[in-house]
Amino acid sequence: MSVNNTGQPKKLDKELTLLRNRLAELEALENSHLEELSRLTDELDKLRADNFFREAIVRHSPAFIVAIGADGNTIMMNDSLLATLGYSADEVAGTNYLDCFVPPSDRDSVKKVFDQLIVRNEPSVTENYILAKNGEQHLVEWHGRPVFTASGKPEYFFGIGMDITERRRAEQQHQSDLEALRKSEERYRFLTERLTDTVWTLGLNMRPTYVSPNSRKVTGYTPAERIRQHLSEMVTSETYARITDTLERELAREQDEDIDPDRFVLIEMEYYHKNGGTVWLENAVRAIRDRNGKIVGLHGISRDITDRKEAQRQLRESERKYRALVEQSADMLYLHDRDGVIYEVNRAAVAKTGYSREELLGMNVFDFFSGGVDRHTMMQLVEQWKPDEFPLTIEGRHRRSDGTDFPVETTAVKVFFDDTTYILSLVHDITNRKNMGEELLKARKLESVGTLAAGIAHDFNNLLAIIQGHVQLAKEALPGTKRYIDNLEAAISATGKAAELTGRLITFSAGGSPVREPKNMGALVENALRDIVSETSIQTDVHVPEDLLQANLDESQFRQVIRNMAENALEAMPDGGLLTVSLEKITASALNSIPATDGPYIRISLQDTGRGIPAEDLPFIFDPYFSRKQRGTKKGMGLGLAVCHSIVAKHGGCITVESSPGIGSVFHIYVPSLEADTRVPEESEQAETGRGIKRILIMDDEPEIRRLLKELLNTMGYRASTVGDGEEAVELYSTSMSSDATVFDLVMLDLSVKKGTGGLAAMERLRALDPGVKAIVFSGYTNDPVIENFKRYGFSGALTKPFKKEDIEALLVTIT
Repeated sequence: MSVNNTGQPKKLDKELTLLRNRLAELEALENSHLEELSRLTDELDKLRADNFFREAIVRHSPAFIVAIGADGNTIMMNDSLLATLGYSADEVAGTNYLDCFVPPSDRDSVKKVFDQLIVRNEPSVTENYILAKNGEQHLVEWHGRPVFTASGKPEYFFGIGMDITERRRAEQQHQSDLEALRKSEERYRFLTERLTDTVWTLGLNMRPTYVSPNSRKVTGYTPAERIRQHLSEMVTSETYARITDTLERELAREQDEDIDPDRFVLIEMEYYHKNGGTVWLENAVRAIRDRNGKIVGLHGISRDITDRKEAQRQLRESERKYRALVEQSADMLYLHDRDGVIYEVNRAAVAKTGYSREELLGMNVFDFFSGGVDRHTMMQLVEQWKPDEFPLTIEGRHRRSDGTDFPVETTAVKVFFDDTTYILSLVHDITNRKNMGEELLKARKLESVGTLAAGIAHDFNNLLAIIQGHVQLAKEALPGTKRYIDNLEAAISATGKAAELTGRLITFSAGGSPVREPKNMGALVENALRDIVSETSIQTDVHVPEDLLQANLDESQFRQVIRNMAENALEAMPDGGLLTVSLEKITASALNSIPATDGPYIRISLQDTGRGIPAEDLPFIFDPYFSRKQRGTKKGMGLGLAVCHSIVAKHGGCITVESSPGIGSVFHIYVPSLEADTRVPEESEQAETGRGIKRILIMDDEPEIRRLLKELLNTMGYRASTVGDGEEAVELYSTSMSSDATVFDLVMLDLSVKKGTGGLAAMERLRALDPGVKAIVFSGYTNDPVIENFKRYGFSGALTKPFKKEDIEALLVTIT
């Protein structure tokens, strides 16, 4: 609704102006009639004696003229009054004036006027309604006076009147309009002063002409302070520039005939607050127009939206953070509806699937998800999922654009936008986890089989020791017949090969922990390869970077790994080929699909140009005794790669393989490297030889081993005593210490016994009794850390079963 500068509605103002003009016209007409009445009265007085002029003036006067007898009967009415009442002169003559021409409600008051005229005998001005023939009532202002006879009796009443019906109606309407306007203004001020919004009017000079009281609550400025300010002082420069641009644009639109003159424009303005800050107000602005429709000012209602703007800012910031989080996430994110139609994806989804963002949008998640559960089942799960529950997690596979797929774990939750339910799916690539799980499962399987193999190898070594020892004794006892000697040599050779097999089993098993030292991996690999390929037709190409760091490893075990790997490559190239070996530094973060801890690694890659490995065999090549080769030969035993895998795993590394039939294979060995060269120079020891040992104490839980060792030592000129466990050994050694004649020069202890105290615990007690005790440890576990690093545990030497007489003799010579 348009309003004027006083805040009044323009339509009401226009109607009031018309009423005022009409009232002025009526007042002018009344004045004219009064002047005419005055003139006529004067004329009548002058022409009273002249009936002709009197009757002419009376009859044709525009004013009402009536003469009423003292008895109340009508004497005459002029033409103007007769026309208004709708009667002829004959109809009114002699009729009672009060009964015929005055409404019943006014008769008493008119009669009182007549009575007062007689009493006062002077002119009077009164108002009353007259009743027309058709029932209409006209309000008349009468100027009346009585006429008396010569004797002083009232003869008749003479009245001149004017119809003031329209004037009175206009006055009443004017009063009604003024009252309505007053109430409208009261309501307007009541609303504007109690609104939480601020109401204002603004001239085209950009200065306010009205500001509602709420301005102080919103901006800190009172309406009086605001009215003294220019708009440019109220708002920021950016807001003022936007306002002036908007005003110029709207003024330019005024030339358009179809433009709505009562349109409003919404504009957000940043106002200065009196406390030094700013507030944001949303303004609904309309034009104030004059009678010709020209814009003369602006009217607006301002609403405080500071909190909303702050919420929008926080929302934008939250959206920015969310977008950054989503886009930087390594997991794929899909926003889709219940039917699977995708509406939003992140950068990871594009990168991992190979589809463009445009291709993914509009696709269906079920087009490239497989495994896990089907669409119907997943929808049921989503429908049953409750917000207070953990998100729904499903494993399956995700297809790439090239047709390949990879394992994924999908976490799905419901989200709601505009009362519509969507599903947010966070898809995690679990290829690495699956690979690591398979590696861990493989390691557990190998560990389980290795534990069994270690026990078998240990017991088998004990039997081999007995067989080999007795064969050697038989060989020495028999006469020098070549046929017997050859047979015994063959038996000794067979036990040696059996011992080699049990050694492989021990290395493969959990019992062979590596004894690590800082080693130059490049030199180790080159030396190991030289021993294997020197007499073959295979060509080698070895690449070792100069800055390759050392690795903390067991040199003998890793030589075996390189030898086994090289032998495997040679067997894959029976007709010759090329073996390329590359060593390089690599970090754990680059090892995406294998289990690895933090820190640097060395990768040893052995690539051959052989026949390759069939795809169906790749998952099993590290399993013990898996082989496609003929059984019964050294090449067909199937322990080579299993042993390699076991050794590398115990060094904290792993082995992977890539192969294609007809092209060749490449094995990657990963082993942790040192941060810097930390090799400690080995202490040089001068081996002293001598024969200071005479009496030896032997401890073994196998009676046959005890008898064999005793007989072997006796043949070498030593005196031997035997016991079955470590407890007995300690007691016997303690007894011998009390007699110088029976003291033992050397103790030989079996590391592992089935029952009782083993060699290591016995050695600790012996050293407590005699810090200078000399002892040899022996075991069927060839790679036990105590065997491989015997000096650390106080032993003077170590033997592994099965042992030859020559091995015992050589060891005893070094111990004095």
